[in-house]
Amino acid sequence: MELLEKYKSSITQDARVTLSNKFLLSEMEINIFYLLVSQIRQDDDDLKEYVINLKDLELLTGRTQKKGTLLKVCEKLKKQTIVLKDVVSVTDGKEYEFIVENLIGAIKKPKNKQEIRTTISPDVRQFYINLKKHYNKFQLKNLLQLKGRHSKRLYMILCAFQDTGWYYASIDELLNIFASKVGEDGQIEVKKYTAGSLKKHILGKAKEEIEDVTELRFEIEEKKSGRKVVGYKFNIISVDSPKFLKEYQQNPVFIRLVEECSLSIHQAKAVVDGIDTEMINMLLYQIQLARTNKQIKGNIGGYTITILKRSYPFLEI
Repeated sequence: MELLEKYKSSITQDARVTLSNKFLLSEMEINIFYLLVSQIRQDDDDLKEYVINLKDLELLTGRTQKKGTLLKVCEKLKKQTIVLKDVVSVTDGKEYEFIVENLIGAIKKPKNKQEIRTTISPDVRQFYINLKKHYNKFQLKNLLQLKGRHSKRLYMILCAFQDTGWYYASIDELLNIFASKVGEDGQIEVKKYTAGSLKKHILGKAKEEIEDVTELRFEIEEKKSGRKVVGYKFNIISVDSPKFLKEYQQNPVFIRLVEECSLSIHQAKAVVDGIDTEMINMLLYQIQLARTNKQIKGNIGGYTITILKRSYPFLEI
């Protein structure tokens, strides 16, 4: 129990772009990477060495880490890069159009010790700290106890969209997330699945493990164009869902604010509670018109909030 408590604190995942989409990490790479991220703090020294205890990792996952496998995993992690765009560097205070960095620094395994040590650049560390401040959370202990890499990726994505209550992706998008691997030539290869086999062999199996190990509950809904399945919508029904959600999901205006305008369920509730339904429908019409005329620059959710705050400054959203 003490070990689980040690790693119980939530860490943060970008609500719109998960690391599992940006980096093709294996199950063990994900475990090591997030054990590292969970330790990062704002006041860490630039030269701080982070220690990942392999015994802890074995106890949390229930699996022994073989030395040869560990070396290969560390080699792959070390090759991963991240691109930071339009940033002010922490190291020299200058503005940069982009900075290309390694995901993590040098990885060392001391002799006769069940641990690995690594560092992280100040700019990359600040990026992860910003994620931890501003985005949604998942429980690290749950992530580590999931065995399948597909289960881990789906769990992270659905936790990131828990406030919205749903997540949709086309078949092609899902294949890029769950059926991609890096070939020997360094190119990304995507294995082909039919919609049915994708659901049965990847999404369905991931759902079984997620619901067996974690508190997350969800349904997978087919979305069709004619008779063809073009994507899947994941309707999230977590035991941690707010009590108001079931009632408000019966309100068509609430649903439109979430699904069409990308508001979180809490933001949509604040709008429904604070503004007359007729006025909300008028605003939705204006937003839809702006979208049709391609007047919206950037995120539809941000645009909606800007319009709402301009008209109703008293709204707390």
